[in-house]
Amino acid sequence: MGGGAPVVARAIARDQGGGVESAQLLSTMTVILGGAPLLAPTIGSGLLTLFDWPAIFWGLVIFGCVTAIAGALVLPARIPPLTPRSIAPRALLADARRLFRTADFVAGMVASSTIFAGYAAFLAIGAAVAEARYGVAPEAFGPIFAIAAGAFVLGSVLARQAVGRFGVDAVLNAGAAVAALAGGALLLSAAAAASLPLFWAMISAYVLAFGILLPSATAKALEPAGEMAGFASSLLGVISVLAGAVGAAIAGAGLFPEAYLGLCWIMGLSALLCAGLRGVTVGLSLRRS
Repeated sequence: MGGGAPVVARAIARDQGGGVESAQLLSTMTVILGGAPLLAPTIGSGLLTLFDWPAIFWGLVIFGCVTAIAGALVLPARIPPLTPRSIAPRALLADARRLFRTADFVAGMVASSTIFAGYAAFLAIGAAVAEARYGVAPEAFGPIFAIAAGAFVLGSVLARQAVGRFGVDAVLNAGAAVAALAGGALLLSAAAAASLPLFWAMISAYVLAFGILLPSATAKALEPAGEMAGFASSLLGVISVLAGAVGAAIAGAGLFPEAYLGLCWIMGLSALLCAGLRGVTVGLSLRRS
């Protein structure tokens, strides 16, 4: 059920008209997504202070019910009923082929999935690296993680402000440039270990790029979807999650002498791959024009 909510949310954003409008709405959604890790521990700690541990789960039940009721009251059913053919495997494969032949979908999908691979690696072993390499206590990781979460929110806010003035492609280019700088710095830090403040600054720069790229790349990918926004959103989600799973698996597979090196290499290569493929996309677009 948790995997269905982002699919629906992205499709709703695309149904608002596409282009800049969808990019701004997705940026707002991304700000909320980034703020959740900052608020959730505080709410959870408050519940544990006032009640016993089952209160966490009852709080989730109440939140889910409130969300469902709000969705039923606020969101109108604007999508026509699905026909049997619309969910037939052959029809879905045909829709997938149409999307993969569209430059905008491929460009957005590549940008979002490559940058997400490195972010997933950070989520998987970032705490272990902070503890093993720098001696950060588990209870102290929350505050420094909040710095990265704040960078993610900042990136989304900047993307929302910039996309209306400069357009989706310009924001994607800016996000790719920030990713390239962060990725290059992380690769250099794999050769010469950085102090904790410097290392976390590079991590935050990567997450800043992720916050800039995610809503813009999603809007770019969903732009050609039209009447199949829901399917395009689900396909985009599957590809991004698979890329994240690969990044997290490689980072945590013990292929490197220490987790620090694995995180630097995976995040650095993911960022440079994202920036490089974005450059190829821009070059091909200029050639076609």
